[in-house]
Amino acid sequence: MPSDWKASLRLERDLDLVFGSLNLGTGYTLTAQALTTWAGDGFLWTNYAQTRLASAQPTGVAPDGRTIYADLGDLRILNLVALGNHGEGSSRILTAALGKRYDNGLHFQMSYAWQDVEAVTEGFSSRGISNWRNIQDADRNRPSPRTSPHQVTHSVKLNLGYERAFGPGFRARADLFARAWSGDRFTYTFDIDRGNALFGRAGAGESPYDNSPLYVPRDRDDPAVVYASSFDQDAFFAYVADNDIGAGIHAPYSEDPGMNQVWDIRLRLEMPSMGLLDRWVGENHVSLVLDVENVLNLLNDEWGTYEAGPRFNQAAIVRADLVDADDVASLGVDGAPALTGDSPRTTCRQQSDCLYRFNRFRSVASAYPSASQSVYRIRFGIRIDL
Repeated sequence: MPSDWKASLRLERDLDLVFGSLNLGTGYTLTAQALTTWAGDGFLWTNYAQTRLASAQPTGVAPDGRTIYADLGDLRILNLVALGNHGEGSSRILTAALGKRYDNGLHFQMSYAWQDVEAVTEGFSSRGISNWRNIQDADRNRPSPRTSPHQVTHSVKLNLGYERAFGPGFRARADLFARAWSGDRFTYTFDIDRGNALFGRAGAGESPYDNSPLYVPRDRDDPAVVYASSFDQDAFFAYVADNDIGAGIHAPYSEDPGMNQVWDIRLRLEMPSMGLLDRWVGENHVSLVLDVENVLNLLNDEWGTYEAGPRFNQAAIVRADLVDADDVASLGVDGAPALTGDSPRTTCRQQSDCLYRFNRFRSVASAYPSASQSVYRIRFGIRIDL
């Protein structure tokens, strides 16, 4: 069973905010907490058909040094996915909150949370084979701790409310909830399919995912990469510069499309108990509640837009082949035949044996507006507390 080790430290105290001649009052409550987690026994999926079967050995080496495994589909070998454990990965979470409730019915609380979370496997699926295929790492069978796709690096929240009683048994309350947080994390990857999986693929017809991290050349003369005539080098390197993408194997989940924010309002009117119900249920309270979600979008249809990251946390921007370095030397970049199926593993025995041939570049946006989450919603209800 999975297990974690955790340690936390929490501090809570009342404060008087007095800074010289500036007096902001007394009775503020400050809460701060630090939480650290270390993986004890985490889930780890490994495809033994690629790592242990003699017919799938030896493995190959890609131009950037990553391992090339057997194409099980090409070899007609079924998957042997084993569920095991790992003991790597950790997280650090820091939170701070400040709040105060005033005598006049006004109250507020504001908080900030910061996360630094490293994970080894994502565990996105209900099947072992899909969980293995979902691992976004340069080596799917030996993944390393890396930024978690669930990490929300920055999160800010504000609750501002006012409550007042008036008349016999009437109480009105208004609350504004605002929150802003970092967006979906994603990785720049190769654009692949079952006809050209680059680094090996699963068996039994399980198609590969576009989750193999992209190798980003350090410049146009990077010795690991050649460019087909169909590849737009100017557009690609401009895209790399504009998005500040570092050279080498792109770090999984290292990108973030930016902050999102949502503002909600709740209005609540509590009324005296309904005498009609007293006989049947005893004392009761009736409230009228009005919720407006994403109120900024109600005020202006260009506000309150929620932007998600690329689908499945993958920005597949480069379509590439592996090609034999000797073929490139003798036949030219465009003339060299692509290594497909299981041939990358059997041909690329050493890092210098093969090259990446970049064939097509596709510009992918880092953020996409979500229509369902970028609109306002109004809900009115009657609540009866018994």
